[in-house]
Amino acid sequence: MKVFAAIPLLATLLATAAADSVRGARELKEQSVPGDPATTAPLESDVQSLASSARSWKFPQVKLTQANEKAPVIGVSYGAGIAAVQLYYNPDADTGKTRKACIKTNVIGFIPGQLKIYRAKITENGNAPYVDYNSMLDTDSPTFSGCRYVNKTTFEDMRDNSELFYVQANVAASPSALSTRGIRGQLVQRLSTDVNTEENVSPFEVDLDAYGDVTISLEVAGTTMCIDATIKGFDPLVCHFHKGNVDKNGVLVANLSSLRVAAGRYLGCAAFSSLGISNNQLGAEFLANPSSYYIQFHQNKEGSGVFNNAIRGQFGD
Repeated sequence: MKVFAAIPLLATLLATAAADSVRGARELKEQSVPGDPATTAPLESDVQSLASSARSWKFPQVKLTQANEKAPVIGVSYGAGIAAVQLYYNPDADTGKTRKACIKTNVIGFIPGQLKIYRAKITENGNAPYVDYNSMLDTDSPTFSGCRYVNKTTFEDMRDNSELFYVQANVAASPSALSTRGIRGQLVQRLSTDVNTEENVSPFEVDLDAYGDVTISLEVAGTTMCIDATIKGFDPLVCHFHKGNVDKNGVLVANLSSLRVAAGRYLGCAAFSSLGISNNQLGAEFLANPSSYYIQFHQNKEGSGVFNNAIRGQFGD
């Protein structure tokens, strides 16, 4: 186990991860069974190196932080990282080698003694790891690239239920006292959508030439909501996060108006408690069923006369 100081690099590393959009991530889903043979495989840098019949599913870059940890695992303040996970399927490969889960990681602050993928909601801890890369780790390098062969059930579960899987990097291997200290990131932790007037439902059907893009992320083990939104065409003073299906006006879940930082710009985070949200499972529910949620921007507060000037975007489209 090696721990080293590299805190000035954390901001750059996390900014890189945060910049990645999650659009299209939900094209992925399958389930691994703990105890499968841990056969190693090389990591292809490009799917073109596989047979023409092969397919791959690439997840958005995962941000690994201490804030996402759940007890009894303890998050380490001196560590952070990014991970890129990709699934490969090659029907022409030998039996037992048709499916594999590959990962590339870069950790700042320590050299991982453990690297695994678990199955659990963002608000929970997994039991046994579904994919274990421990035996492949280089004890002298904070970066890692490698693959494990997985069975059909594991592969399909990861592809189709990606929001239920997370990457765990721990400081040291068992039985070290630091084996329960690390950083973590959910495979799907951020969701993006476009906002426009086309998705509005009466009485918000207005002639407004406005549009924008929004990314909502869940942090601190799914109990904090963050927004990164840019709006063009008008300057909305109100931002509401709703639960509701397409073509219907839903219920208000969170008022994110306080996160407006400039004209047409919303950026920042707020804990559920400060938003008046008592349901700490909201983050997990949103990631599991994003199409049941939408975000709407209003020109001014209700009763102002221009509240109906709005744009909207459904997640999970």
